[in-house]
Formats: sequence, structure tokens, C-alpha cells
Amino acid sequence: MLFVENKNFKIVINEVGALLKSFYDKNRKKECLWSGNKDIWPHQDVVIFPIIGPGTTNMKGVKREMNQHGFSRYATYIGKQISKTEVELSLKYNEETLKLYPYKFEFVVNYKVYGNSLLYKFIVINHGNEKMPFMVGSHPGFLIGEGATLEIPNAEFYPLEKGLVVNEVTTWPLGNKFLIKKDMFKKYETVVLNNSKGSNKYILHTGKPDNYVYIYKMNSPLVAVWSNANGGDYICVEPWWGETNYVDMPADFEKRNLVQWCNKKRVFAYSISFNKPE
Repeated sequence: MLFVENKNFKIVINEVGALLKSFYDKNRKKECLWSGNKDIWPHQDVVIFPIIGPGTTNMKGVKREMNQHGFSRYATYIGKQISKTEVELSLKYNEETLKLYPYKFEFVVNYKVYGNSLLYKFIVINHGNEKMPFMVGSHPGFLIGEGATLEIPNAEFYPLEKGLVVNEVTTWPLGNKFLIKKDMFKKYETVVLNNSKGSNKYILHTGKPDNYVYIYKMNSPLVAVWSNANGGDYICVEPWWGETNYVDMPADFEKRNLVQWCNKKRVFAYSISFNKPE
């Protein structure tokens, strides 16, 4: 395990998957991360690479079978402690990854705490001689309580049809600020929000008992909001640089909507600030 810490937080990161294992708020004397439950959602966090959503796709004309959200989440990274407040974890291609994802990649995940914020940085490096397609995203589950709400910058979303995204922007019926209820996820499964207009601040009010405010600053083209519809006091607000399975999606990964491309190096970042209620 690796650790980052300042006067406000102590955070534990697992080298398997480069995933958050614990997020402890020293001021509230509280664990903020979902603990995982095999009957609800067995995970706490997912670092998504190189595909978003179901892992079956064609690459270079060959059918590939990866895990949901890619193989990164189960891979063992090489960790480096840069300072007390910053760590970096690196995953590089090998014989096994080349069978699943036929590109010579290096994927680096950087965590840094400063003040009341956590900064995520994802670095994609191409060690090959051809342009490399990929998707990347993040999926931490934070605890919420009764009366939790989410404010979104614009009320535009992409509905799902039989589990597939419909690529037609629709007005989100619950508006720019809405209660987070399990019934919402029973009806909408995953809420896929349009984040392409440049306004990128998502404000989570955690609800009772402490009513903290989490401010997500993200510039990804899509933001997904998800929780298990049947249980679990957590919410995932997820930046997606890429798109999950959608209606009339081509078989070839390289032709999919919002696929990212890397010639040499690409950097993606977002932050979460944890604020006391006003």
C-alpha cells in the first residue's frame, strides 16, 4: 500500500489497480470511501483504462475480451512515493496486456493532496510507432447520507435504451440540482451527463449527518453518475474520456465515439475538494 497525507486527510492507495483503499478525513474523524460489499458493489474505486464499459471489442481486426472498464483495475502497478503528499503508480505493457490491448502503452496514475483537495492525474504514454487509441476514466465511490443532492452545470444527459447509450442529448428531467435516490438508478441505471460545454463543476452535498460539500472539477466530455439501485450508501461521480456501449456502436474500437488518441503522451486530470457546510 502507498499513502498520501496532509493535515486534513490520510489516503491509502492499493498498488493493485492504483485504486483508493481508504480516504480518511481527519477533521471529521471519518472514513469517506465506500467499504465494498460483495452483495451490493464489491469495489471501492475503479481506475478505468483502456476501455470504458463492457470489455468486448475489436482492435486491429481481432476480437478482444477484457474486464468491465478494462484490465487496469486488476493489474499490479509499480508505486513511487514522490513526497508525503504525492504518489505515482505506473503500469507498462507486457506479453499479457498485448493480447488484450495490442499497443505498447505506459499508464501512470498520480495522486496528490493539497489543502482540502485531492488531485488525480492520468498520464498515457505511447511507446509504439503508431497512433494509439484508448479511453480513460475514474470511478471512486464516496459515502453519502440521507438528503444527499448533486448540482450539475447543465441539465443535459444521454438516456439508456436496454443498457445502451442513446447519442441524442436530452434534458435531464430532475433539473440542475436533484436528490440522490435509489429509485433514480432503478429508472435511469447510469446517468450519463453531457459535459462538453466547458462548465465542469459538479457539487455533491453529502446529506446527513455532516452535510459536507464535495466539489468535482472535471473537463471530460462525459460525466457518469452511478450507484447500485438496490443498496449501498455511496455515489460515484465519474469523469469519462470515452463512451460506454451505445446504440449502433461499430465493432471496431478505433471507430467508437469519443475514443482518445495518443501519439507520444497525453495527460488528463481532475480534482475533488472537500468543504465544510456553509
